Amino acid sequence: MTQKMEEYTWISIISDHPVFAGHAHPVLRRLASLYGVNITIKGPSDTSGEKYIKAINDAVKRKVAGIMLIGFPVKGVVAAVSKAIDSNIPVVTVDSDIPHSRRIAHVGTNWFKMGSGMADKLAELTGNKGKVLMLGMKGLANMEAGFRGFRQRMSDYPGMDIIGCEDDMDATTARAEKIVEEYLENHPDLSGIVGFDGNSGPGAARVLEKRGKHGDIKVLCVDADEMQAKHIKTGAIDAAFCQKREVFTSVAFQMLYSFNHGSAITGNIPGKVNIIGNIDTGHIIVTKDNLNTVEEELRLDEIYQRHNVIQRCNLLTNMVENIDSISMAVDSSGMVVYANPSAEKQLGYDHGKLVRVSIDKLFVLSPGIRDKMQDCLGRGIPASFDTVARKSEGAVFPVHVNIAEIKTGFHGKGIVLFAVNNTGRKRMEEEILRKNQELESFVYSVSHDLRSPLVSLYGYAENLYQGNMDKLDDQDKHYFNRIFSNIKKMEELIHDLLELSRIGRVIGERTDVKVREILREAAARFSEQLKENDIDVEVTAEGGCVINVDKKQIAKVMDNLMSNAIKYMGNGRKKHIELSCGKCGDNTRICVKDTGMGIDKKYHDKIFEIFQRIGGGKEETEGTGIGLAIVDKIIKGHDGRVWVDSALGKGSEFCFEIPRKKGES
Repeated sequence: MTQKMEEYTWISIISDHPVFAGHAHPVLRRLASLYGVNITIKGPSDTSGEKYIKAINDAVKRKVAGIMLIGFPVKGVVAAVSKAIDSNIPVVTVDSDIPHSRRIAHVGTNWFKMGSGMADKLAELTGNKGKVLMLGMKGLANMEAGFRGFRQRMSDYPGMDIIGCEDDMDATTARAEKIVEEYLENHPDLSGIVGFDGNSGPGAARVLEKRGKHGDIKVLCVDADEMQAKHIKTGAIDAAFCQKREVFTSVAFQMLYSFNHGSAITGNIPGKVNIIGNIDTGHIIVTKDNLNTVEEELRLDEIYQRHNVIQRCNLLTNMVENIDSISMAVDSSGMVVYANPSAEKQLGYDHGKLVRVSIDKLFVLSPGIRDKMQDCLGRGIPASFDTVARKSEGAVFPVHVNIAEIKTGFHGKGIVLFAVNNTGRKRMEEEILRKNQELESFVYSVSHDLRSPLVSLYGYAENLYQGNMDKLDDQDKHYFNRIFSNIKKMEELIHDLLELSRIGRVIGERTDVKVREILREAAARFSEQLKENDIDVEVTAEGGCVINVDKKQIAKVMDNLMSNAIKYMGNGRKKHIELSCGKCGDNTRICVKDTGMGIDKKYHDKIFEIFQRIGGGKEETEGTGIGLAIVDKIIKGHDGRVWVDSALGKGSEFCFEIPRKKGES
């Protein structure tokens, strides 16, 4: 069974209009061949609104891949467009827009700009003096915009007087001829005529040629098709302002195709992000001088490339202009050459006032930060740092900054800078620190207060046990042993809580320590336990590893890791512990590896939390569940990190990294 070819439909109010047949239709045929799709051209051969709406609804029923629609303000068109959108069929208007509909984009000429340009051209041709007749079709959005642009710009030329606008209804050139004849009778001093539809220019030109006035009265029109071209050659039409129909037809199709298939710019993911918004494709001014070469200005091969460039630029612009972060470009001298609206708002500058401001005025730049910026500019090394931003009135706030090089060819031209206001994060960090300090003080106080009654309890139990030794049977002795054992566990817990509350308040004096010594001393402290449990220990440390640490705190880390390795060694395998160290980037890595019971992977992220116990998946294990929390806190206090690599039945390897001593290679 043959698969149905993807269909895109081009719909206009007059489908076989010669303007479209001469410009849009050849482009559509080329696109169909290039992309391997089916492009149908639909719509009535007259101005019937019912047939126009029917063409849209029929396309929806066929479930076409997209609709390019020449917008026309007839009753029901908005509802028809909505129906297509609700059916997930993208609609792009071309040539004439329906802005109050749900169409996803419009591609075509900005008629307001074109009207302004026609005013400038006519003022140039007439020497900025005389009466000007306006002709066009009233009620069409595009032409009304052209009328407004023409009138507004004409207000800059006090020597010129606009008469009209007359509605020639675009019926035939005959109506335009009749209007021009009447005005020439009543205004023999007419100096210019401007026509905003396809028939008005040729109609005016015919009258002037018959009266021998062509060249005396300047005529501007739209379009430069066969009908207009012959009058441009005789000089009866001085200039034709042409929409780039080939261009907007091509771009509209590419939008719809990208909507369905994605594009390289957006990772070939279909969707609305591929629709780059409304596009003004501009216009071309055609005169006798360039009439034969105008097609060379419409290089469709370049249009395909331009579409991707426009899409990329549009996405980047939206990203930069609309983010709630400070974004700016800075030249090699440190001057701001671009700043987004958020930068202006956060730094307290009016629109455009940040340009040419030195970043020295905007940020506190330490020597270290300046070095990073220089490396970024000179060597292309991106960087990030925390600093303080300065508002225009002098107030400051913390920011996190990312910078990257702006490069042209092989040469750095400047730096792009993104800065995020850190005020909220700083406040949160300060609040967390305050709460932690309060909690540590509470834990320290409670633990300290528990120690005294616990000592008394142990003493009373010991006296009671010793004084009644000969009266106790085996069950009584068992109960006393349970009491002593639990008191000992309570003492260990209180001791660990006190340790945890002290750690992190102040890391003690740091000294340079050889890692090999730390490992050997740890093995020596546990020599008796290792011997009792028949465990071999091996120290494999690279020479030259030196860390700047609180040696007592790191010794506690090693003691906790060694204690766990021994405690959870288990039986049945060769009992072995390896202590190792080595360089890893700018850090020194220290590991304690055992051949014990191992830890289920689901607990790896939890075991460094307080009161989390580890070991072989057993429900009940000895220990307070605080040892690894102490390890984690000490290592983080040394700007390091700790983790475990383990699996049940395969042993465990606890590792931590600490930055090496500065200056050590």
